[in-house]
Amino acid sequence: MSMTCQRELLELGGVMLEFYGVMLEFGEVMLEFGLGMLEFDGVMLISGLSTHQKSTGGP
Repeated sequence: MSMTCQRELLELGGVMLEFYGVMLEFGEVMLEFGLGMLEFDGVMLISGLSTHQKSTGGP
C-alpha cells in the first residue's frame, strides 16, 4: 500500500469519525426532543382526563 493511499484512508476515517460524532449529537438532541414530547403528551393526557371528568360530572 502506498503512502498517499494510506493518508487518504486516514483522512477519510477522520471525516467519517467527525460525521459519526455529529450524528451522535443529533441523535442525543432527538432523544431529548422525544422525551420532551412524551412529557408534554403526559401533561396533555392528564389535563384532558381532568377536564373530561369535570365535564361528565365525575369526581
